[in-house]
Amino acid sequence: MELYFIRHAIAIDRDAPDAPGESERWLTENGIQKMIKNARGLNRLIQTFDCMYTSPYRRAKETAEIVAGQFREPILIEETAALEPDGTFDELPPLIEPYDPNGRVALVGHEPHLSETIALAIADSTNPSIQLKKGAVCRVDFSGPIRPGQGTLVWLLQPKELRTIAR
Repeated sequence: MELYFIRHAIAIDRDAPDAPGESERWLTENGIQKMIKNARGLNRLIQTFDCMYTSPYRRAKETAEIVAGQFREPILIEETAALEPDGTFDELPPLIEPYDPNGRVALVGHEPHLSETIALAIADSTNPSIQLKKGAVCRVDFSGPIRPGQGTLVWLLQPKELRTIAR
């Protein structure tokens, strides 16, 4: 199973005068444009996803829609509280395990939750030394059950690298 951890794109600053509540912050125009390019780079690396899960927070849902929109085939996007900032690793396997063991599943969420989840997946550690910038994508593969420490970090591409691949 290939898991793709995608951090949401640049959103309106939480301290901006017109900023709504945390779950309703939207992507900025700059964030949208950069994420389109990031997603094009991702599409040059892979052809599709079997499914895409997203946090129900607005900025994550908007990011998921942008990414899915860059692929030729429609991609099912499902919201899950497991990808909210306070989600846990234990909530992910039941979502992912029904898919083909050779499949690809995208997970769109937030920091530091995604880095912590990646650290648990690859090292069974809750102390990540992984940094996902806004719009970054990290691929972690599992050859068996999705359990802590059983994942293999295949690559982590920051936004600038994804945009270079898109060219």
